[in-house]
Amino acid sequence: MRSTVCSAHTGGRPAGRPLAVLAVRFALLAGAGCESAPGSAGLEQRSDLDTKLEGTTFSGGDASPSGASTARASAMEPLERAAPGRASPTAPAACPVDMVLVKGGRLVLLERGADVEVSSYCLDRHEVKASSFRAAAEAEPKLRDCAGEAGCSPLPSRTDWGDPGEDARSSRWCSGAREGAGEQPVVCVSLEEARGYCRARGARLPSGDEWEWAARGAGRRTPWGASLAQGGEACWSKPRPRPGPCPVGAHPGDRTPEGVVDLGGNASEWVEPPARAKDTKGRWAYGASWYAIDDGYFGAALGGFETPARRAETIGFRCAASATSAR
Repeated sequence: MRSTVCSAHTGGRPAGRPLAVLAVRFALLAGAGCESAPGSAGLEQRSDLDTKLEGTTFSGGDASPSGASTARASAMEPLERAAPGRASPTAPAACPVDMVLVKGGRLVLLERGADVEVSSYCLDRHEVKASSFRAAAEAEPKLRDCAGEAGCSPLPSRTDWGDPGEDARSSRWCSGAREGAGEQPVVCVSLEEARGYCRARGARLPSGDEWEWAARGAGRRTPWGASLAQGGEACWSKPRPRPGPCPVGAHPGDRTPEGVVDLGGNASEWVEPPARAKDTKGRWAYGASWYAIDDGYFGAALGGFETPARRAETIGFRCAASATSAR
């Protein structure tokens, strides 16, 4: 997926582009508080994928453990409860190993909707890697939507934008279509597959409000502080285009005070719809990705977007869990 960015150009409909995609493009300005960079007032798209949205319209359900088999559990990133003495300052006993406690608070949405009270919860420190998803899908093939179909591989290799031409151009960035993607976030995964992976770990996807609270907290402009990314803090395509996602955790500047990394860039992430969502069955993602090039878009993506894509080359995910003993 390519990013729809906030900038000075509003433009018309590019020839041959689906109306459904463009309808979401203009909703960016109307519905979601696109933070403008200097000189930014509208939307423009980028080169060959100029109607695709790093997200689309800018602006949680809980899951119980699935009883996964020992083989399946061993393929997952560990979620066992941290034992006394093993917990780090950012992963206390309230959270599973490799997760970070995000203490709750009031998420201020301003013109995007009513403020939301977010309870304390646990969030993966890192995005789910392609190697981890592959191992899980090999142990439990039903994690893939295509399970049982001929040619179904453990890693997704095709986008699904509802546009064959767009999919032909963008699928080359999918995790299953590229060599050496194992340490990068899995992309082109569907929302349903992300949910299934998290359930198999005894976890769930974060809600959009939980995700934004982790990224912005009480007043941060970005996951790391006040300034927007200038090219070095996060994995995105400023000042120069990237050939695809970065290895997970390769940009330590993209880190929250609690220690969650890559919320600002690398892959946008599937979430459950935020409280303000009018359609609770819509597909929502949060955060900019490796393809983002615009400061305004980068900031707006932290507030979430609804996308028509079922699979996109810039969307991955991470899991969340309840902080049962958090205070």
